[in-house]
Amino acid sequence: MKEIIIVHDSGTLYFGALVTLAEKRKTQISHYYAHFMKFMAKGIIRRDPAMAERALKSLLFWISSFFMSGSTVMIALAPYDPAIFWWKHLSAKNSVIYHTSWPYWINDDQPEKPLFFKGFFLRLWKGFVESQNVRTVCVLEKTKKEIEKKFAAVKNRPSVIPHSIDRAVFYPGRRGKSRHIKVLYAGRLEFQKGLFYLAEAMTRLKDSGIMFGICGSGKHKQMLKAVLSMPHVRDHGQAKDRKTMAAVMRQYDVLVVPSFKTKNWEELFGMVVIEAMACGLAVVATDCVGPKSIIRHMKNGLLIRQKDTGAIVSALSILDRDRRLALKLAKGGLKTAAAYDVKRVSGLWEGLLYA
Repeated sequence: MKEIIIVHDSGTLYFGALVTLAEKRKTQISHYYAHFMKFMAKGIIRRDPAMAERALKSLLFWISSFFMSGSTVMIALAPYDPAIFWWKHLSAKNSVIYHTSWPYWINDDQPEKPLFFKGFFLRLWKGFVESQNVRTVCVLEKTKKEIEKKFAAVKNRPSVIPHSIDRAVFYPGRRGKSRHIKVLYAGRLEFQKGLFYLAEAMTRLKDSGIMFGICGSGKHKQMLKAVLSMPHVRDHGQAKDRKTMAAVMRQYDVLVVPSFKTKNWEELFGMVVIEAMACGLAVVATDCVGPKSIIRHMKNGLLIRQKDTGAIVSALSILDRDRRLALKLAKGGLKTAAAYDVKRVSGLWEGLLYA
């Protein structure tokens, strides 16, 4: 295998294990936009030449893909995304991997849904997933179960391969002893990430001695405007790369993930959860499907209710008072993070691609 082609719209962060495998096998990885016309328009409107150029290359690849055969192609699309119309033909003459983290296939709870000709697109998806040349790789076990239930005639049993972390980058650091814990929020600053409840919790804990840090950027940063001016809150801005993020994490004791489920979104895995665990932080997260698949309550983290400021305040206060518990959860998290090490996960990909 000389090349792995990945058709997706997400960042390359989620394919670290494949990159590690490609380096080992001396295989090239090529990335193309799945929604190339959308990104072409975005690149032009935003005056982003890099985005527009990649979109153009993706368009040219799509045209050439009708003449491809014998290639290995990974397609990452949301369930029932109409864009499958443009890419399904690849499964006729190529080895295709469908990669997904979305856990809900049976109900009507998907981020991308056809507005017109719904039956037509559902048949396209059924034919694609059940194709002999398509292997489905799920990030979560729940995703696998739902796909097997939805597509009873699937030819190739879906595999579960999680996201990975590089523990040469994310590792524990020495923390000085302090009277109170330091709590970090790291991620996009968007409403569904629980910013309202996070801000409320920070306000309630302003006299507790607990220090907070915010690392990230996003369109709803104004929701944190009031608390960012408080003396017990530090704004780290957006981390420029994963090494910077890891360095920020090593300054803290606890990670808080206050996300909540919406109609078209949920915290599906939580890369930040395993990154923080690898850095030796105790993790407090809401019971979204992703964190819930990683965290065992009171063993390697704390799971709390969604949209509940009181639950955030209570969990952080408990860890501030009981530093032994915080240490126990951090140690449990370190053991958990080892299961997501990039070398181990790349081995799972190697078993799938080179078996």
